[in-house]
Amino acid sequence: MSKLLVTTAAGRVVKDPRGGAVPDKFWVETDDPFWSRLVAAGDVIETTADTGSAMPVSGAAVASATTPSTAASTTTTTASTASTSSKGTAS
Repeated sequence: MSKLLVTTAAGRVVKDPRGGAVPDKFWVETDDPFWSRLVAAGDVIETTADTGSAMPVSGAAVASATTPSTAASTTTTTASTASTSSKGTAS
């Protein structure tokens, strides 16, 4: 399991797997499919460890405490539009 220190590429918006914001610099595991796709696409780029502010972010484990609620309250209204057709049959 290899780790890579990355930062978001200029002009890109990157969210963690749960939809939360990522820090300026953070560690990712290179064998994680989510992060390896973002590295390959150029959404996140490798950076140097010149500060100690890098936070680990791996798979579903999120370093950010601010994640949006996934429990959305939705109301579905179903209108009954059954058409009743009465055809009289002649005897």
